[in-house]
Amino acid sequence: MICKKSYGKINLSLEVLGKRSDGYHNIDTLMNKIDLYDEMIFELRDDDNLIIRSDNENFPTDNSNLIYKAWEILSSYKKTNRGIDVFVTKNIPIAAGLAGGTSNGVETMKALNELWDLGFSNEELKDLSKALGADSNFFFYEDLVRAQGIGDNIIRLKKLDPLCLLIINIGKPISSKEIYENMTSYSNEIVENIVDNIDDFTYLWNHAFNSMEEVSFKIYPVLEDIKKKLNDSGANLSLMSGSGPSIFGLYEDTKLRDKAYEELKNDYKYVIKSKLK
Repeated sequence: MICKKSYGKINLSLEVLGKRSDGYHNIDTLMNKIDLYDEMIFELRDDDNLIIRSDNENFPTDNSNLIYKAWEILSSYKKTNRGIDVFVTKNIPIAAGLAGGTSNGVETMKALNELWDLGFSNEELKDLSKALGADSNFFFYEDLVRAQGIGDNIIRLKKLDPLCLLIINIGKPISSKEIYENMTSYSNEIVENIVDNIDDFTYLWNHAFNSMEEVSFKIYPVLEDIKKKLNDSGANLSLMSGSGPSIFGLYEDTKLRDKAYEELKNDYKYVIKSKLK
């Protein structure tokens, strides 16, 4: 049996730069893991099946789950007929812009590498994991990173202080594809300028930006209201993560975060205290 912690992430800034000839979009983003994680338990089976279970009834257990995709990728390399039982305790909201699904897939690859004694290095697993999604590479890094291209070109920047977070999610899914298809304007050089001033938190607070907010806020106007409430509560920075619908507040003052939590905890489906990892 192997236990894994499958961490989520937030985007501390996200620029969509424009559409590529292959249909994807180039982005420039800053990402950092958070200490909110799913708990994953992996056990070998006596047959050759993959069984996915979870404490969350909405968690997909079929081939739409990236756990299944990770299984498919590595199955061709195994030298045993032992299958796997996977149980996921879901703490990261589903389809929340926190990359819980991709994180689950990457941790599955790491676990299978151990259970099946495949002997892949992290670099080899990183390459194999690309089939899981553009942001899969991120989960092989620690600290603050900059991701460019379609999100697969990763540069490690620095370790940030474990500032506290308040994450609010309305419990409604949002499609990244829909957001990209409805974007009409793009930005450039905002993340570049933040990186140039990365040691100045005040610069980050004042310039952090998510160019997907414009479209996501039109789909769910309540997201813009949440962002304003977090800003008004004393958050140094409030921003949507990924394509949403999670909005986070980042606080230097833990007491302000805790006060905001008490005021908002009953207003939305998910109101979660966390911190940068």
